[in-house]
Amino acid sequence: MNRARSVLFLIAAAAVASGCGLFVGVDWDRVSAKDGTEDGGGHPGPGGNGEGNEGGTKRPLCVPPKVACIAGCCDDNGDKGLPASVAAGGGMTCATSSTGKVFCWGHNLGGELGRGKGPDSYVPVMAYNIPSGATQVAVSGIHGCAVVDRLVGCWGANASGQLGFEWTEAGRTAGYEEPGRVQNIEGTKLSVTVGDQHGCALVDGTAYCWGSNGEKQLAIDDIYMYISYKPLTISQIGSQLRAISAGGEHSTETCAIVSNGGVMCWGRNNLPATIQRVANASMLAVGGNGSCAVENGQAKCWSGPNGEGLATPEGLPSGVTSISAGRDHWCAVINGEAWCWGGNIAGQLGRGTTSHGELAAKVPNLSGVESISAGNWHTCALLTNKTLRCWGYNAWGQLGNGTKDDSPSPVPVKWP
Repeated sequence: MNRARSVLFLIAAAAVASGCGLFVGVDWDRVSAKDGTEDGGGHPGPGGNGEGNEGGTKRPLCVPPKVACIAGCCDDNGDKGLPASVAAGGGMTCATSSTGKVFCWGHNLGGELGRGKGPDSYVPVMAYNIPSGATQVAVSGIHGCAVVDRLVGCWGANASGQLGFEWTEAGRTAGYEEPGRVQNIEGTKLSVTVGDQHGCALVDGTAYCWGSNGEKQLAIDDIYMYISYKPLTISQIGSQLRAISAGGEHSTETCAIVSNGGVMCWGRNNLPATIQRVANASMLAVGGNGSCAVENGQAKCWSGPNGEGLATPEGLPSGVTSISAGRDHWCAVINGEAWCWGGNIAGQLGRGTTSHGELAAKVPNLSGVESISAGNWHTCALLTNKTLRCWGYNAWGQLGNGTKDDSPSPVPVKWP
């Protein structure tokens, strides 16, 4: 074991013993690498599984059923299960499985897939060093976070403190190859959401955020308060909150459903303010260029501060059971069918074309939709039969179908 890795293990052990707890060291299911090395496969081509290392870098030779990971060789934790939730981001997508694993696919230059920096993966691969029992995952374009039991852990880029912890020997702006536990976040009712440079969690009805405050993402009006590696309470919006949503890639806004059913938003250089004409929200979706709330089954969307421009998307029926906002497109689920509208430069509306979709319309030939997630320029849906379909931009394999070809129509994800 090299000196850096030795230091890592000592830090993790000390953290667990003291109770301050990095996410490292908690049920990591690690084993030592076997002797011997093999050449990495380089950047995978279409159909590749992302297991190779760029440039033919040497890596440990692992004996099945052990699989290569950043710690050497790891257990694959047995039953991979079926998809249970999905989160589309910038150039990546992640999902939780029915057995509590996290799988990711797409861009991985900065460790976004939760398995160390390396080549992109065109199919789902398991994120390593995340304890079993994950119930939710959230992703931006450069990092991800997962809820595991009573804790939250994050991985990927951390230049703005969006991982919720400061821990590196290489410097504050270095990417992180392993997930780490978000500091001081623990609760029985827990959810996580991420923007491009910040993250937020709803913990037993109270909102906490961390990372960049460059556009008041932390609800602090202080030009000298740039970054917080530790979660801070968003006290202005009260407690007993019902839901929280951050805008993913290219967004600095966060919104929450407050105790009376109203919605308050902050970020984009604004302190928390009430969204007018929304009084009984049940769901939220914050995007790069606009946000939506669902009230009595009807979506209401806006693009300006304080709810300016709020209106029901034209052509969208009521009965919304799931809603999501991407960079410049939005999708909802109504009666098991996916409806999308907005930008369509890469076919992210799923209509088989790349024509802009000002009016909401159903995604053709797609039924039995349980939930939907809009990424930057792609979209993914979880079906009631526990399979995944994705469509849109695919330069890094974020559609998970084994290629990097864009698809304006839904394609099945190659679940392991």
